Amino acid sequence: MIEELQVKIAKYVNKNANLKYWQFIREYYARYSYLAFAVMITYKLIGKASAKDIYEVFTVNGFEKCENIDFILSTVDASGFIDEVVELLSDINALDINNVYQEFLSRDYKLKNGVFTFEGGKNSRDVLGSYYTQENFAKEIARKAIDDFLLSSKKNQVRIADFSCGGGAFLVSACEICNEKGLSQEIYGYDVDPIAVVIARYRLFDLTRDASNADRIVLGNPLLRADNDIACDIKFQSALAGRFYNRCMSVVPAGNMDIVLGNPP
Repeated sequence: MIEELQVKIAKYVNKNANLKYWQFIREYYARYSYLAFAVMITYKLIGKASAKDIYEVFTVNGFEKCENIDFILSTVDASGFIDEVVELLSDINALDINNVYQEFLSRDYKLKNGVFTFEGGKNSRDVLGSYYTQENFAKEIARKAIDDFLLSSKKNQVRIADFSCGGGAFLVSACEICNEKGLSQEIYGYDVDPIAVVIARYRLFDLTRDASNADRIVLGNPLLRADNDIACDIKFQSALAGRFYNRCMSVVPAGNMDIVLGNPP
């Protein structure tokens, strides 16, 4: 599936981006990639995906702010691209979106003989720090951390953060374990990758059906501290452009965490 999906992304980038300028290549790659995973999330939840469906699912469930999903859906030929991704998904029986994204990042995009294409490589992973932790290992670490917390605390509520959360392996595991143990939890996550952030939001929603978790999964770089929140559209568009260490990616992280989990890049 990954190669077929990337063929579709390459088709639309080659058709609509000005290939003379790398910033346009990067922008169109990011837009179509995000849109592809927005289609997957919407399709998983309601069994179909149009531009209208994506907008409703993402805004109602808090997966993305209205202005950001408007920006994505304004991409040239968005409707045609959505239809092609839906057609691809219709032939797939089981879809693990987080695993699909990990595989997606295993091939880099580049210009080859003046044509945008994908090949094997790891530059995208290196830039994003996207070397994801296996789910079973994440759950083992989360369980040990929560067990240790319970040994030293009588609190029945726990605040848990992952400051490089990716697709949410540690956070989903922590949420599952807290539910098993009857612990009330507040889950916080941060990442510079807007696709990883929306996957983490979706996975927590899929587990809890609680849209309030989405506000605590934040796009931004916790290494860059801000005094005030940056406008979400500025941060979103900067991340899509690959400006992960720009000051506009700074965040105001929540404090007083009981447990910090993660596999930092």
